[in-house]
Amino acid sequence: MSRIILMKYVGWVLLLTGIQPSLMGQEVIQAVTIADSKYHSQHYAEAGMFYVRVFEQEKYENPLFYIKAAQCYALDQNLDSAFYCLHKGGKAGFRDLDYLHQNEDFEALKEHRKWKKVLKLVEDNRTAYHDPEKAKVITSDIQRFWKCFDKIDERNSRDIFEKEYLNPGSLGLKEFFRTRVLSLQGFLFKVKSRKTYFSDIREATKSIKKIDPEIKRSFQRLHKLYPEAVFPDIYLVIGSMTARSTPTSVGLLVGVELYSKTDSTSTEELNAREKAISRTVDKLPALIAHDLVHYQQSYEEAPTLLAACIREGVAEFISVLITGQNAHDELYQYGKAHEKEIWDTFYREMYGKSYQKWLFNESTVEDKPVNLGFWIGYKICESYYAKAPDKQKAIQEMLHIRDFQAFFDQSGYGHWAMNSQAE
Repeated sequence: MSRIILMKYVGWVLLLTGIQPSLMGQEVIQAVTIADSKYHSQHYAEAGMFYVRVFEQEKYENPLFYIKAAQCYALDQNLDSAFYCLHKGGKAGFRDLDYLHQNEDFEALKEHRKWKKVLKLVEDNRTAYHDPEKAKVITSDIQRFWKCFDKIDERNSRDIFEKEYLNPGSLGLKEFFRTRVLSLQGFLFKVKSRKTYFSDIREATKSIKKIDPEIKRSFQRLHKLYPEAVFPDIYLVIGSMTARSTPTSVGLLVGVELYSKTDSTSTEELNAREKAISRTVDKLPALIAHDLVHYQQSYEEAPTLLAACIREGVAEFISVLITGQNAHDELYQYGKAHEKEIWDTFYREMYGKSYQKWLFNESTVEDKPVNLGFWIGYKICESYYAKAPDKQKAIQEMLHIRDFQAFFDQSGYGHWAMNSQAE
């Protein structure tokens, strides 16, 4: 399908569905939600059109939308349009090879002669991100937020934030809103109901630019340890306390409102989860390094708690290696003091599929640090690395685990813990 025919069909679909030809801010995000909904309800042709429209007409230039459109057309058996969108996504910078290899929606395309050309284009994009010096740290959204924050009590504050924060914002900010904030109205409610907290962190967020050299040093250290590493752009934005960081196809998105606490910051307005995950600015390089490692990982699907903890443990271990610090002091202190107790519980549960006690449990744990699975995974990786004669090869192996049980066995950590319990 040619681009002209494709865009004519976009207009036809939008006319039938009542969506107007020009959307802004929150409405653009809602258009993506409509596309997602049509994909899940198997209206693939319409979904594809919405994804293309958002990129081409609304200037929400995330190459993933072209790739999602290609998925829809592949499922609709419209192979010409599928390859057209894959090519456009590749030209727009899409670089996630694993997404293409592992996504079953593309099965109808994988034997086609054009498939290898698509893979080559995406691989070239990935290679272009091997240079740590080219990665950008983007902080422009922070300044825009505070200009709007000064008008937050005005009656038209929603329009102000949409027109002066979201609409002119970076691609990273738009993607953060789409994936983590979801609603501009909810965003404003969160900020207004935590106005003292936001006021208290204002100066700290303004100083974040000063940690750029530290972030870049960690990038260079990772490049030395793992020359094949890719280095995404880092978008430092202000969100609504929903997420600290999100690795995406456009870059690493970080909500710095959760990394700007100081000794004088009032946390009375925060809920238990927000108190548990908020950190000081000096921990930001370790968080960014942790998620930078996630960009390098390529694993076979494994649903066990053991695999999930090792995945996070690899990110923790390598981030500590390249920054010299961790982002969770209380977690490491507790882990060191209760190692045998933690191991005893983990050993009985590690082959299960429930993560609730161990990972991403900020809302449910009260009597101990959250995310103990990060720490147990870190210890497994620490043991594996200590035993490895070739340290650089060990890093390569950590990032490309094919058998989590074998990795765990080779680490020797479980044997150490069991032996210490038997003594």
